[in-house]
Amino acid sequence: MHKKIKISILVMLLILLCTLFNGCMNHIKTISVNNKDYFNALKCDNDEYNLVISERSAVDNLNNGYAAQADELLAKSLMDSGGHYYWYPHYITTIVIAVDTGKVKENINSFNSLAGVEEKIYIDSDYYNYITASIGYSLKKENYRLDDAINYLKEMERNGRLSNSNTELPIWICTDTQAVKLKRGNKNIDIIIPNDGTLSFVQGILSPYPLCFENNLCNNINQNDLRTYNNASPLYPTQEKYSNAVIYTDYRHFNEQSTNVIKKMRRTVFEQRRYSTADGQEHILSAVFFITLTVLWIAVLGLRVINKRVKLSFIIIGSMLILWLTARCIKWQINSPMIERQLWYSYYLFQFGIATGLLYLTSVTDKPSSNKIIPLRILPFIVVELFLLCLIYTNDYHQLDFSFYNGIENGSSEYTYGIVYYLSMLCIGLQTFIVLLWLIVRSIKSPNKLNIFYPVTFFLLIFLYTVAYVMRLPFAFESDMTVVITFIILAFMEVCLRSSLIPTNTKYKNLFKNSPLKMEILNNYFEKEITANFDYCLTDKQKDSIINGKNFDYPEKPLKYKHIRRISD
Repeated sequence: MHKKIKISILVMLLILLCTLFNGCMNHIKTISVNNKDYFNALKCDNDEYNLVISERSAVDNLNNGYAAQADELLAKSLMDSGGHYYWYPHYITTIVIAVDTGKVKENINSFNSLAGVEEKIYIDSDYYNYITASIGYSLKKENYRLDDAINYLKEMERNGRLSNSNTELPIWICTDTQAVKLKRGNKNIDIIIPNDGTLSFVQGILSPYPLCFENNLCNNINQNDLRTYNNASPLYPTQEKYSNAVIYTDYRHFNEQSTNVIKKMRRTVFEQRRYSTADGQEHILSAVFFITLTVLWIAVLGLRVINKRVKLSFIIIGSMLILWLTARCIKWQINSPMIERQLWYSYYLFQFGIATGLLYLTSVTDKPSSNKIIPLRILPFIVVELFLLCLIYTNDYHQLDFSFYNGIENGSSEYTYGIVYYLSMLCIGLQTFIVLLWLIVRSIKSPNKLNIFYPVTFFLLIFLYTVAYVMRLPFAFESDMTVVITFIILAFMEVCLRSSLIPTNTKYKNLFKNSPLKMEILNNYFEKEITANFDYCLTDKQKDSIINGKNFDYPEKPLKYKHIRRISD
């Protein structure tokens, strides 16, 4: 048989095997849930489906082709907008008040009664949309507004009585499923259905394909401390007490009022992130703004920097900033956890690139005539960084960079730093420190001694911010590190250019006008070469003296005269 025919048959067989394999994989349907009790209830009688626990949103899981846990409001919204989905409602969750009666003596029976207690109150950030909707409903019923609930919670926080982090507080505004878990660990917990009204939300599975659940699923749900329409475990309040809880069905109004809930809770209620991005929409807009700003900054470099290698170093740094911001935007939009982690790991490629670009800048400025492609001072760092990048990109296998203590699926939010991370920060910090020393030396030699203030200030900002971020101090950890670092670096480089710590071709009109040599430029084509020669033949002190009209000992051959003509007296 002809060799080409054999190869063709082999390729066709491989394609057939891949198709069969994909078909087998697609046959295994995945259901993603975010509640462990619900996971256990579904797992009891369902060996046909692949059940996973994920903190990702229902929309993200649906986009991945999974069936996902969702509430009825989201299900109706997607189905009415034309999505072809199957909805399987299973249990109900209600916003309630959980009170430790051993610590709280006041009588609490409604949301309004919370205003009269002195104890602090915990509110779970995972349920901001449900909690604000329920409080708004208790105040204004069906026509509630988000601001009604925000103003109510703001009054409580104004007295320091509200927390979204301290779970040891004696009063919780939470779901009844959370309250039941608290009651299992503390018999003094009293679950209160607010008599001024609250909302219930139906939970179930939204699927892009039909599913089949066992007939005894309701029993499994009740046994796992979840409440169905007609039954619940004894730990829940009686069915009569739920008469004040309404199952909300107006998904359009709910979605409209919940759009900015995270932003308003952070900024208005807890007064956090007032000067940084507070939600996903603002994160993306800020990234687009800084990408545009960086592109424009690189675009005008050609008018300001003559030396090609200096210009190249700026382009490297700017490109790394742009790629870092772009990867950050894509990471938020991607639906694959594996790709999301790889984009996250790529942040360190760009951070290495920025640090190396700054170090490269010091080399080409000190030795403008050098022909070495990679200066000797940065070569060891490049080798170390390549080794560290290999470890970072393979972190899923050894977790020496980030350790995911609650499973790799939840790694983006629950992780600790490993030895590779600290080595990476050390490598970046060492390069940054070398650049700082270089700028200090140039500042000392400069006629303007105040120039030393600029590099020291900006490097202190980066250092203190990075340390605060790693230590997870709220003012730093709650900010957007990529945007903050981008802003600091752009500002730092701009200041270095304007203070002449890095050579530019600015102020050359005054330089030629006040030069003791009477000359003119014959051809604009040679202007760059002439200004470049001035830049590297004259010291900063000599250039400043010329610009200010002062005399000094002029060098014997400061320029290549073949492109310059003296003007006769």
